[in-house]
Amino acid sequence: MDKLRMAFSKRQWMLSAVIIAIILILFIWNRMNFAGKNRIISDIKIEIKNPIKDFQFLTNQEIIERVQSSIGNPIGKSAADISLTQLEQALNKNPEISSSTA
Repeated sequence: MDKLRMAFSKRQWMLSAVIIAIILILFIWNRMNFAGKNRIISDIKIEIKNPIKDFQFLTNQEIIERVQSSIGNPIGKSAADISLTQLEQALNKNPEISSSTA
């Protein structure tokens, strides 16, 4: 009889641990999604990596204008409202840009 009670206690403990782990994972996942939705874009930062020293094909302002023409002005918008994939594809269509990451 004692073995049956011990086994039942172990099962209860394992079930409780699994339920707590699931709740914890759901809580963390929800917080991560919620944080991204509330992040407001306040600035556009551009880093140009140019293999040729002292020569620049594009300026930061030209790239900002291309960003704004493809997705609109992102400043003041929620990060969740911006499609980074669409932005990268629009920038990579330009022959002066070899690759972009957002």
